[in-house]
Amino acid sequence: MKLSAKRYRFLAECPIDAVALLGKLPPGEEVAFALIRVGGSFASFEADLIVATLDLEALRAACRSVEDGHVMLQTVQPIDQYTGERDYELK
Repeated sequence: MKLSAKRYRFLAECPIDAVALLGKLPPGEEVAFALIRVGGSFASFEADLIVATLDLEALRAACRSVEDGHVMLQTVQPIDQYTGERDYELK
């Protein structure tokens, strides 16, 4: 992984959604991924994603291509800006 790696965090309704997102990332993108259960709401999994080059808008585009990926789309942020709150304006 390159030193300039980008780190993101997001919520997902289920682990299958988060794993499906990995399959939507551009070929050759270096990725490190962690998924933890946080429970208590519809979006009950939190994920950390470290990528070599992918910017936030490209990651959001990948979220849009995942069936039922709206929770990931609405919560994905760089780790240092992550709140876990959904931005319902993002579609």
